[in-house]
Amino acid sequence: QTVLVQQRIETAEKVYIRQIPALRQIAQDNQGDLLRTLKILRDENDKLKQQIVLCARKIEDLREELAAKDMQHASMLSRENGNQAERNVSGASVDGLRQHIIAKGDTLSSISLQCYGVASRWKEIYEANRNVLPSPAQLKIGLSLRIP
Repeated sequence: QTVLVQQRIETAEKVYIRQIPALRQIAQDNQGDLLRTLKILRDENDKLKQQIVLCARKIEDLREELAAKDMQHASMLSRENGNQAERNVSGASVDGLRQHIIAKGDTLSSISLQCYGVASRWKEIYEANRNVLPSPAQLKIGLSLRIP
């Protein structure tokens, strides 16, 4: 029965290969050696799978490296923003409030974050400067704001 089963497996492989046009052409080029063609394709498939695994590992390594660089960049920007905040916020004014000179990219939320450590206190800054700010979105570079 073993011989019969092996013959049926070979026949099934030949039928399968004939159903796929690309394999049929390869098989004809190899003068009907379908099993050899099938083995070659399986080997090539295994090599490609190995390459995919290696590429996936490389991509993961690059993502980790990029994440580390992003963290370094964010840390550097945070330090720069802190230095900018120190430059923009001066000492007490005549009325006992600190001053902030608006720089490019400033928003009331970012100023609140620099001065108070939270962005949600921007309304306090707006209320203290209603006389010079027509709206919270209309900040002019160089304008001095009072920080309560």
